[in-house]
Order: sequence, then structure tokens, then C-alpha cells
Amino acid sequence: MTSVNIYETDEMISQYLEFHYDGEYFDVPNFCINGVKQCLHEIKINQAAKALDIGCSVERASGVNAELRPRTK
Repeated sequence: MTSVNIYETDEMISQYLEFHYDGEYFDVPNFCINGVKQCLHEIKINQAAKALDIGCSVERASGVNAELRPRTK
């Protein structure tokens, strides 16, 4: 009998991608985008600060964090 990793099923992959990368539903903002915006607003990090996204599954929050933060020179 072959063991199936539930996180590698088509259904679960579709749910993760929709949850992380899709738009707004019922006036509820995208979870990852909204979460990163709230964190950046609350902690007011400077341009040189670094962040580590642990357990990010599809890495959406890392991408949003990189997009929203100003670039260092």
C-alpha cells in the first residue's frame, strides 16, 4: 500500500494556491497580503531589517513582504 501525503494531492494544492494567491472574496482581503501589510504597519521595520518567513507553505507572504518593502541601495 502506498502512502499519500495529503499536502501533495491536487485538491490540497489547489486550496493552498487559491488561499494564498487569489483575490478578495466577500469583501475579505487576501490573507497573505493583508497579514503582511498589518505586520509591516505594526512593527515599522527599517529598510535594512530582514524578515524570516517560517512555515510559509507556498511562500506567498515572503513574496508580498519583498514587494511591499522599500529596496535598500
